[in-house]
Amino acid sequence: MRIQATLLSLLLLPALACGGGADTPSFEDPLTALEAAETAQSNGDSATAAAGFRYAADNGEGKLKYQGLMGLGQALASSEPAAAAEAFARAQSECADHYDIQGAQKMIDAWIRAGNLDEGNKLLAAASGQFPDQKASLVKQEQALEALASGDAESLADLGYVGD
Repeated sequence: MRIQATLLSLLLLPALACGGGADTPSFEDPLTALEAAETAQSNGDSATAAAGFRYAADNGEGKLKYQGLMGLGQALASSEPAAAAEAFARAQSECADHYDIQGAQKMIDAWIRAGNLDEGNKLLAAASGQFPDQKASLVKQEQALEALASGDAESLADLGYVGD
């Protein structure tokens, strides 16, 4: 029974994600939207990913909202940095009970992958101040930002930010 339900949900996932037409994906609920967004992101479908994350962010509550905002920021960091920054700011303020050092790391990682040194450094400084006892957890991001600033692609690759 569980296998049938899983198979059914996998078969319906593309239909739900594309229900609003070719250009406008629509979703039934925040969890479905989040799942569709994560699948779309891993498949390189940035439009569906952003739409799903946005739906989860705008219609979800608690952790679903937080995950939607985080995913939206990560999905838009390269293409729409202002919208990504807004999503990340909302995640920090509207979902403060879910925002932690791991969330800060994910946000900084998104800025590093997008090549956005300014946003990455701003967030690193804010996270270092907000989580002073966990500042050691940000060493990798700090090193990556230094490598990005100097144009050291080899160090970025060694840290896992570029390449395979």
